[in-house]
Amino acid sequence: MSRQTLDIYLGLIRTRVDPQVSAKAESLFDRYSKVFINGAPLSQHLHRFLTLFAKLLAVLDDRRRVDITDLTVSVDLLDIFTSTTKWWDITRKDPAIVIRPSSHDPRQFLLTVGSIQLSGSTLSRIAGSLDRLRRFLDDQELSPSDDYTDLIESFSSIWVLLTLFICKNQGRTVTTEDDFEHAYDLVRVLLFYTPQEDFRALTAVRHICSSSAIHGAADVVLTTEFEHLLESSPAASLEHEHGESLAKILPANPHIMRSILTNVIRVLVRLVAFMEQQTRVEGSLYEHMITRALDILESIGVSRSLFTTNSSVSKLFESIRPLSQCEQRISLLCRRFESLIVASIGNKEFLLQYPKFVPQLVSLIVLVAAATRPLDQVLGYHDIKRGLILFDQLLVSLV
Repeated sequence: MSRQTLDIYLGLIRTRVDPQVSAKAESLFDRYSKVFINGAPLSQHLHRFLTLFAKLLAVLDDRRRVDITDLTVSVDLLDIFTSTTKWWDITRKDPAIVIRPSSHDPRQFLLTVGSIQLSGSTLSRIAGSLDRLRRFLDDQELSPSDDYTDLIESFSSIWVLLTLFICKNQGRTVTTEDDFEHAYDLVRVLLFYTPQEDFRALTAVRHICSSSAIHGAADVVLTTEFEHLLESSPAASLEHEHGESLAKILPANPHIMRSILTNVIRVLVRLVAFMEQQTRVEGSLYEHMITRALDILESIGVSRSLFTTNSSVSKLFESIRPLSQCEQRISLLCRRFESLIVASIGNKEFLLQYPKFVPQLVSLIVLVAAATRPLDQVLGYHDIKRGLILFDQLLVSLV
């Protein structure tokens, strides 16, 4: 659903940025102050990028003041644009921000952007678009002011940056009009079509992967006795009954769905153990751990009946259809989890030591997404984003 153009522009003009938030944004880009693009330091362009999208997040949340959380999400949006590829493919028809694994270092990427040449035709298109924006704002009888001017300058910087990013990602050294067209359309989609949850989900993924609780949970050992009890549980029986149909939902990652219930329990039990300062879960703790795990899950709206009642789980599983395009995006999410966790922990052997941990985490995200939506609606990528945000909230509540 689109948002009203004038409402967004007015919101961006009227939303305030606290000095400490602005100072924090400026401090992030000191290293880029000697790189000049289109007559201004790269650091200034980046500051305008962060400020405008932080304002957008406040506007979407019906606030008139930017807080540090808005800035954090804006930084994560910039990271997607500077560390991944194909992000410019979003459209009005499909305005989702696809969460992809990093393909290059964002800091090095930014340092080399200054070597890209803005062609004359690109600069002409940017100038023309800025004139149209001014005329639109003038037609609304908005009196020129510092905030009005800031908005114009922010659009100029964002169009310049995204045009350069697209050109750089495609291996060219001189921008084209098509680069600007992609950048222009992308900004419009982000402002007027992309759901708020898509922005928040970017930060949720990073929070999850950098969480000390997640890192600690990976180290928790579930003993053979505990695993035997889990494999004879009602949840495991339900998986065996529905396993083949579940595996077809995500054929590229069948383990995520085939063992979705027990995967979720394993992750939650490990989290409980970490919070209780235990490194090993014996069979004697089975009942306590399962109860605590399901209590935690219910706190974000997932009924414990899914793990015990055939009718409840049947309805849920029947409502989940093969996810087509969403399947590829879940695979990309798995790889994003892997790269961020490895980078956060600093242990390159993590994926070899814990090969099932990331698929189990994604099982939890998918279950939360499916169980917190109306069962008569098709499970979509936007639901996966909501699952990420809910799980991030759960982790915050545990710490």
